[in-house]
Amino acid sequence: MITASELAGMFAAHGVWCVSGGDTLIPMLVYTDENGGRQMERLAHDDLGAAVEYGRNKLASNQMDANDAVLIYDGRITLGEEKLDALIIEMRAYFSPDSVAAIAIPY
Repeated sequence: MITASELAGMFAAHGVWCVSGGDTLIPMLVYTDENGGRQMERLAHDDLGAAVEYGRNKLASNQMDANDAVLIYDGRITLGEEKLDALIIEMRAYFSPDSVAAIAIPY
């Protein structure tokens, strides 16, 4: 899960930069290939919900044949009674089927 966490950190920083200027974040699927190379797919779609669902399906099925993968998208979380915009980060380490984590970064 270390590599997935490193991917999440690097690309979450990019996501924060995108939303800091008021832009909408286009969902990103990032992953490492068999040689350790990093790949990124922007999941552009007219319907952001559909783009996120597409990314979640790819993350679950590992269509990219990745070693580790991360999906980052703009969402909302509830903290107490407050709803906040947040970057949602879903991580997978495919060597272990139970290596799954999700993080939210409110902004």
